[in-house]
Amino acid sequence: MTVSTPVKIVALGALAIVLGLGGLVMLNRPASPSSSPVVTPPPVVHTPVHTTHAAVKPVPKPKPVIKLTPGLPAVVHNALEQRAVAVVAIYSSKNSTDRAVLAEARAGAHASHARFVAANITRESIAAGIETWSGSPDVPAVLVVRRPGKIVFEVSGLTDRATVAQAATTSR
Repeated sequence: MTVSTPVKIVALGALAIVLGLGGLVMLNRPASPSSSPVVTPPPVVHTPVHTTHAAVKPVPKPKPVIKLTPGLPAVVHNALEQRAVAVVAIYSSKNSTDRAVLAEARAGAHASHARFVAANITRESIAAGIETWSGSPDVPAVLVVRRPGKIVFEVSGLTDRATVAQAATTSR
């Protein structure tokens, strides 16, 4: 016996409807007392967490030991601890020409990323330190100093920022 195609389609559709209704009945059926008990989770209790606001400080890296020439003036010593090259402008604040050299030396140091030191020799303590370290330079003077404290360039009198920047750059 052969069944035609439209009859097969109707039969399959009816079967799908019956199975769907049976599934709905199973899902909506109330639970029987013999079924497994429903486990409810315990209630969540929120307890406040007390934290201290003291930040944990990271352990600082030890600074590398930089050996510098003994007898360096304090201002030059501090500059060479921070950078490998320093431009030292020796000037007198009482002379306007010296202040022009000071400005050019500062600009040259900035252009070459060197540390800048202004040594005003009208202050006795600075004058004594500069004199014992570098001899007796003329005023105004510009010195380029490289670690460990060696003078690698010196010019007395007027100079320009380009000369200072070039000297500091090449002394690295």
